[in-house]
Amino acid sequence: MARAVPLRSYVICDLTAEPCEALLVDERIPRVRHTFTLDGKVDVASALAGELKPVLSFYREAGGARISSEAPILIRSDQPQAAETIRRLEQLTGHPVDMVPRPQRIDAEIDHTQFLTCIGLGMRRHH
Repeated sequence: MARAVPLRSYVICDLTAEPCEALLVDERIPRVRHTFTLDGKVDVASALAGELKPVLSFYREAGGARISSEAPILIRSDQPQAAETIRRLEQLTGHPVDMVPRPQRIDAEIDHTQFLTCIGLGMRRHH
């Protein structure tokens, strides 16, 4: 995911992984990775802000420049977060927050046979 984001600096939180994962990317280089679990009954904004605090602090203390407050926090989750949750997380962290867009589904009527055949032929040529 981190390579697909067209930004120089950001924090990406993958809430679909088990355990959840936060990755701080600065100047397009992954700098800090942190794993954590979220209890389903907790206030998501407060819990995430608490988990992100050591990520941002560690980067500063490790000699990294302070990540810009304009660098967004991107959240990947199975369900979109409520607008109130996003607003509170922005207030608690001082960073803009956005959801990672879900990938588009491929139309079920598209025939993939020819595409897969081409890949198979290409793989044979390289071996």
